[in-house]
Amino acid sequence: MAINSKTLSRKVQVDKIVIEYILKILYFIFKSTNTGVKTMKKYFAIGIMFLVMASTSFAGKTHQFGLGVNFWDTTDEPIDYDSSGMSYFGTYRYTPGLWGIEANLEYYPEDSVYTDNDVVWEPQALFVIGSWIYGAAGIGWPIGDSEIANQPAAYLKAGLNLSILPLVKLDISGKYKYQRLKDFSDNNKKHTVDGFVIGASINIAL
Repeated sequence: MAINSKTLSRKVQVDKIVIEYILKILYFIFKSTNTGVKTMKKYFAIGIMFLVMASTSFAGKTHQFGLGVNFWDTTDEPIDYDSSGMSYFGTYRYTPGLWGIEANLEYYPEDSVYTDNDVVWEPQALFVIGSWIYGAAGIGWPIGDSEIANQPAAYLKAGLNLSILPLVKLDISGKYKYQRLKDFSDNNKKHTVDGFVIGASINIAL
């Protein structure tokens, strides 16, 4: 797919402005004589370096469509819930520059979360910062006939979005998931559950 030269030019200009302001912030931070600021300089500089690299990588690849698989593991799960399992998802990401949005539809097969659960679908929306290396935060909302559905979840995500072919990317990520799950032994009670998800997808970048 051809990249519009005017669009690319505008994106490059925006990236230059972002980098200029980042460098100004770095200058004032490194100029500071505050002891607390000094101890954080190298860590801050590393973080800024990654963000600058992310903001200028792969200009023009604003849309990604993909399919992937997740392995999830939970801590302190309620009785009869599975402590780990697999799920599958479709994903779309729009990243016009340093920021972007990601929309996922995750599929949990029958009996994959709870002993007798039906199929669960979970649409998710996340705000993304970065490009080839990125962080994201967002929410999900499981839906379906299963009794465990309709329990919202919150996500923090970090990942790598790597080019393996001119229009193909491998996305590898880790997510922290926060959710309140129904206690089937007491319908008026819910459990707070922490989950950790490792996922990978193959995306087409346009």
